[in-house]
Amino acid sequence: MYVGLDVHSRSSFCVVMDRDGELVAQAKLENNVPAFTDFFSRFDEPMEVAMEATTDAHFIASVLGKLGLTVRLAHPRKLRLIAESSSKTDRHDAYLLADMLRMGRLPEAYLADAEMTQLRELSRGRQSLVKARTRIKNQISALLRRHGCKSPVKDKFSKLGREWMAGLQLPRISAMVLDTQLATMDTISAHIAEYDDELAEAAGHDERIQRLQQVPGIGKVFAPMIVAEIGSIMRFPSKIRFVAYCGLAPIVRQSAEKTYRGSLRHDCNHWLRFAFIEAAHSCQRSAGVYGDFYRQKAQERDESVAATATARRLCRLVFAMLWSEREYRADYEQVA
Repeated sequence: MYVGLDVHSRSSFCVVMDRDGELVAQAKLENNVPAFTDFFSRFDEPMEVAMEATTDAHFIASVLGKLGLTVRLAHPRKLRLIAESSSKTDRHDAYLLADMLRMGRLPEAYLADAEMTQLRELSRGRQSLVKARTRIKNQISALLRRHGCKSPVKDKFSKLGREWMAGLQLPRISAMVLDTQLATMDTISAHIAEYDDELAEAAGHDERIQRLQQVPGIGKVFAPMIVAEIGSIMRFPSKIRFVAYCGLAPIVRQSAEKTYRGSLRHDCNHWLRFAFIEAAHSCQRSAGVYGDFYRQKAQERDESVAATATARRLCRLVFAMLWSEREYRADYEQVA
């Protein structure tokens, strides 16, 4: 049996068909455990389920997996390119998913296991907190500038900087806003420390994370994120595919003798691109071949080009290390 699920936030439309493409059943199901259990318990034959890779699909995939069903996620962008139609209904979309699964034409997306999903949530959650803390720091800096307060120390958020801010004579409302923002920043920093402890514990049980922590610029923060976002490196047949997935390959369009190379690809894993770009920026402050490469590119072009080029090299290095299961070596031969 082949099942197509058109998933929405509250409900899903389900179509079941047999191997000959004949419609067996269809129903609108609420997105909860009892509804799925009641519907799929009617069938005795093995079933494969196809659905688009959306946020709600992860919960549904977990529920269906516990019911013993094989779940396959469809790549949303590739599915739209194949299945573009003037008829757009829940029933039509679910039927199309089931039919493509039956014919072996479903453009699949990667479905991470429970452990990798948890590690992703941990690393992404930490980065969201860092982003929130940076936003608050920028708001504090803007508030101080509006009142003409210039910090006597380079880092106003260091111990000396905090003592300086505590002694400022600001208007009552501005002082209240400053105190609130500083308290919020401290709370976020405490949560980030908790996330760091969890990431350190995860690294202690994963040799891949431990290897990647040796790479310049990647370190303890981005190694767990890279491993979590990759999942299994075996799903990438070549380093070219991996670089493209990380969003570090330029768009190439060729027709006859004309070739156009544009900006970086947008259909990529943005978390991986972020991790490699940030790691590349960190390389400029380190010695070694990758730091030298960054500084050379920065002199020849600019820092933006240097960061992208270095991130691409780090990306190929990570691919080589994970495929070969070897430790980091500070040379380019490992990439080749």
